Amino acid sequence: MRPHQLAKRVCIGSLAAATLIVTTACSSDEGKLTPVESTEMNEAMASRGLTIPPSFTFNNGYESKGFVGSSSYSAQYDAPLPVDRAINEISEANPKFPATQPILCSDPTLTSPSWKLAGFACAEQMSMTSYPGTAGNFDTITLILTGDDSDTHLYVRAEGH
Repeated sequence: MRPHQLAKRVCIGSLAAATLIVTTACSSDEGKLTPVESTEMNEAMASRGLTIPPSFTFNNGYESKGFVGSSSYSAQYDAPLPVDRAINEISEANPKFPATQPILCSDPTLTSPSWKLAGFACAEQMSMTSYPGTAGNFDTITLILTGDDSDTHLYVRAEGH
């Protein structure tokens, strides 16, 4: 084989390989929201150090895959408990989380579409906590509890990286 023919084949092969890599990367599930079942969500939360108390029942959840690193998750859990008891259960099950603080519907944390996706709606009684750091940072888990005197909704946002 002549050198220029070899060079031409190497060039064509390289171009084909580059096209395959770009096509594969561009067809990834990055940013795609995928519904998640209860078992998978509970395992994802446990792997990040969040314990969901047994009185809470999984309602719905979504995963958003990143190009690299860990996925982000949004979920809603419900409990037939008044908000104050639910907060105590969450605190006891997750002692590394700071105490929950009251939050208003106007808080900038609540502007993320992931809250609405999980079914979030403002309520008269709302509390929030995040670990570690502040809401929205990489690998932060943010919990928002809403409810009344008989039922509580727990909204979880676990940021990926």
